[in-house]
Amino acid sequence: MVQSGYGQPYGGAPAPQINNNLGIAIVGLLLFWPVGLFALINSTKVNGLVAQGDFHGATEAANQAKKMGKLAIIIGAVLWALSILGCCAAVLISASTSGS
Repeated sequence: MVQSGYGQPYGGAPAPQINNNLGIAIVGLLLFWPVGLFALINSTKVNGLVAQGDFHGATEAANQAKKMGKLAIIIGAVLWALSILGCCAAVLISASTSGS
């Protein structure tokens, strides 16, 4: 039997395509980097694990990247919303106290 090429398990069957969730990880990194960084790290592990034939590990890394990416997006969105509301409140308070 001929050994299969890169990214294919022994036997010639094509490797399954596993979404690495890189987009979610990048958005999470931009919105809340402490959690988004872990999402990005897990996302970059997926393709290497698929190439090694570790499909279970690749699926777990992809799921972890998706979960951490979503968490970073939620935390980041809440913090941005609170920041905007705080700025608006500061402007309104400043405007109301500086009147004649």
